[in-house]
Amino acid sequence: MRTVRPVRRALLLSVAVTSLWGALDEYVPLLAAGTGVATGTVPFLVLAVWAGVTLGGLLAGRAERLPGRALAVLLLAAGVLLAAGALGRSAAGFALLAGAFLVFQLLDVVADARLQAAIEGPAARATVTSLAGFGSSAGTLLVYGVYGAASGAGLDHGSVFALFAVVCPVIAVLLLGVAAPAGTPVPTVPTVPEGTTPAGPSAAAGPGGTAGTS
Repeated sequence: MRTVRPVRRALLLSVAVTSLWGALDEYVPLLAAGTGVATGTVPFLVLAVWAGVTLGGLLAGRAERLPGRALAVLLLAAGVLLAAGALGRSAAGFALLAGAFLVFQLLDVVADARLQAAIEGPAARATVTSLAGFGSSAGTLLVYGVYGAASGAGLDHGSVFALFAVVCPVIAVLLLGVAAPAGTPVPTVPTVPEGTTPAGPSAAAGPGGTAGTS
């Protein structure tokens, strides 16, 4: 690996964001229904949130070179939007929720790209990728468990969403703790010049998984 710090930062962000929004999006329809809108309006509120997710994916390329501190600030802002939108308990609050999920998706894509770019060697890549997958799965199950327990304790969906928003500033502080020093280059995904063939086992393999010939 080029450095341990970028890997730790990207791994933390990837696991935290994937676990959080990957689980909460399952409850968005219930949150929408809890606002009291007509049943036919619920899909449109869900659509607004997923429009934010889509836009976040499209904007991820522009955020690729943001420093770790800027990503931490974005995560903090997402937490504020998530809490405010959920506690608003209204259709208008879904505009804020869409903004929160936009940031979640953006950070998810950026974190995954940086994680892959910061790893060198197939053995290290397999290990770290497996660790990220395990962490995300375990984190998602934890979110489901806490959500169920909180709902069972009598909290409504808006309150539970706001409860999970508290995770965002905590992760933001942890990100600042492992942020790269000022002036440290931000790892980016290497690009392959047009007309060239990328190096590596996958490039050497031809159709059917056999080595290609010139």
